[in-house]
Amino acid sequence: MASFKKCLRLLWSLRDLIILIGTPIVLCPLLVNGRSEAACAYVMLLVSVYWIAEVLPLTITALLPLFLFPIVGVMSAADTADAYTGDSIYFVFGSISISVTMVKWNLHKRIAYLTLLLMGMTAERILLAFMLVAFFLSMWMLDVATAIIMMPIAIAVAEQLNKENTEKGNTNTSKKVSYVIANPDAKTEGETVPPENFVSIKDGAEVEPQYDKPDRICKSFLLGIAYSSSMGGAATLVGTNHVIYMKEYVDETYNTHVLSFTSWMAVAVPCQLICIFIGWLWLQWLFLDLSMRCSKCCSDKDTAKQTRMNSYIRKELEALGPVRWAEGSVIVLFVFALAVWFTADPVIFTGWMSLDKNEYVSITTASICLPILLFILPADPFEAYRKFKKDVRKKFEWETLMDIGTMHTKYPWMVVFLFLGCVFSLGRSAKVSGLSSWLADQLIDLESLDPWLIVLIFTSAIALLCECLGNTSVVIIALPILSDLAHDMEVNPMYFIAPVVLSASFAFMLPVASGPNIVAYSYKKLHVKDMAKTGLLMNIICIFIVNVSTHTLCVWVFDIYTYPEWAPKKMMNTTIPIATNATVP
Repeated sequence: MASFKKCLRLLWSLRDLIILIGTPIVLCPLLVNGRSEAACAYVMLLVSVYWIAEVLPLTITALLPLFLFPIVGVMSAADTADAYTGDSIYFVFGSISISVTMVKWNLHKRIAYLTLLLMGMTAERILLAFMLVAFFLSMWMLDVATAIIMMPIAIAVAEQLNKENTEKGNTNTSKKVSYVIANPDAKTEGETVPPENFVSIKDGAEVEPQYDKPDRICKSFLLGIAYSSSMGGAATLVGTNHVIYMKEYVDETYNTHVLSFTSWMAVAVPCQLICIFIGWLWLQWLFLDLSMRCSKCCSDKDTAKQTRMNSYIRKELEALGPVRWAEGSVIVLFVFALAVWFTADPVIFTGWMSLDKNEYVSITTASICLPILLFILPADPFEAYRKFKKDVRKKFEWETLMDIGTMHTKYPWMVVFLFLGCVFSLGRSAKVSGLSSWLADQLIDLESLDPWLIVLIFTSAIALLCECLGNTSVVIIALPILSDLAHDMEVNPMYFIAPVVLSASFAFMLPVASGPNIVAYSYKKLHVKDMAKTGLLMNIICIFIVNVSTHTLCVWVFDIYTYPEWAPKKMMNTTIPIATNATVP
């Protein structure tokens, strides 16, 4: 037995090496028959396993398609490399640059603290404030980045709340109250105990003192931010990887602008906000008990404790100093970016993209203007002028809103470039190799079902698969299958694509399910059972809300009950009748 355990420990210590070498060998049978579909599946499975196990750096794993696709005969090297320079990648870079600039000048902290002051100082309101701020920020920066910058702030506030709880507990112990336990065998009859450590005891029951659990506050904050970051990331076209891939896939497959910034937000934002409100209530029920028994220090009746929390938040806000020129410039540029994105190709009026008849200019053209301006505009023009005025012989220099050092240290943007390039190349290979068509053929029996039932099945299955496989990998495989299925059934492709992509952001149960979940779990304040128990009901409720939104919002925005002109028409087999009595000249 001891030797068996020793062997298991050895295998566990060598797990990275075993996965690195063993996975390509185990998948080798896919390459035996020489079919391009199987070769594509080989590369996709290999990359997915390496992603999940993290046996190689993310950037190196992202380069594998460039090496493997030409070798196994799926795509040429030129076609594979072309996917790494997709239009959407540079569109995302504009969003990344503005979000990193917000972090550099602590604008995210100012937004968070101001929201806390606005919402109030009770724990349930603080939780709602953090969820709303995380939702808003993750709409414009990647969801993982939002979780990384928001969770330290939430933990600091939770620790302050816990400190208030401890102080209240210490003061309450001085109050002596006598209780009689209704157990004739108990030797503690008449014993004096603190009231907060005593629970009503029935006949024959054991005495189990009940303590406040301030760590519940921290758990609710971490889970709330993780959920909101995932939902907010799916609310726009720049918030998370699988939504970015959806935009690239729809544009490339159908050559249409049906999926614009405005149209997607019109569907996703209301749906996700409802899910956030449900999640807020659910987290209160589990961790704050809706009556705030675990945070008595911040009850509405205890204004003294609220005042101390208010003073703590104001102190943190004052530490940031007054609003600087740089922060104001970032806000102006952010509003400018929103205006450009919303008016590019909106639903309700003609956008500025339609003015270019040659279609040379796209939303990426405007987005890439953001980092250029951030590296040009001064952080404080008055300070730069004062320095130059002191010695006009020196070269005139100024600190810009963003610098290349901060861009490298604050955000691994090169990782994002390679990762998205890898995602796009995998998605393109599934279509080119015929893998997506083959998988769709295996699901041909689903064509007999009603579309609403197919949506329910796929949204449930996608949410479940994302718990262990990662939402980006699942969406890469699912979208081509759903598109082919929609074409065969002559159903609007957005009928299937929109709800499935939204449901891919509802992976709440396991730490490895999403980037925000990994960040929350890394603080070692959550157990897997906490995430599983909380996430199970969240998954069920959110899937229901997505299905309802599909048949309400999607009908209005995408007209999903009508087969669009931009979708390919199903080829019908027709025969030309020939008259039997016709005379051939």
